Amino acid sequence: MWRERTITQTKPKMHSTIFQVTKEPIPQDEWLTPVDIDDTWFVGDIADYVADSNRGNDIAWLKETTKGVFDVACEGDNVETGTCRIKLLPCGKKEHFGERFHNLKEAVEQTTLEQFCEDGMEEYNIRTLVLKRFCFYVYDDERNLIPLDTFIRRSEEGTEYYLGGTVDYHH
Repeated sequence: MWRERTITQTKPKMHSTIFQVTKEPIPQDEWLTPVDIDDTWFVGDIADYVADSNRGNDIAWLKETTKGVFDVACEGDNVETGTCRIKLLPCGKKEHFGERFHNLKEAVEQTTLEQFCEDGMEEYNIRTLVLKRFCFYVYDDERNLIPLDTFIRRSEEGTEYYLGGTVDYHH
């Protein structure tokens, strides 16, 4: 039986966060800022706009949202400026995707070919179960913006990743 994950939203519903995530520590003067995102495909395709964000609150939200998926740890008392790491836990991918996989199988069974051929809610719901587009995003080492789902799929269990800057976005 799949347990339902409870996520507490700490930002208004139409806002989310972009996290800078790299394989090496990031000097604070190189942390992600809204300026880094403003002129990318992301603004216009996913976001209406980007803005400064509170890193401490964002990391707390990430930690709460990905409980059982990532170990999120920060050095020192100041999360706003301290070194923070995430590490994919054993079974983290199954924890993150398990319920959605189960729901995907049910949705596909209940969808007719006619519904699937249309650009309607059934097709949208199935697509969203596979990949959430309006969610946390990761700005990676190569300056790619990818949904958290994609980052989790590409992550290796036990590998430490470092958190840099965070940026708020409105969708």
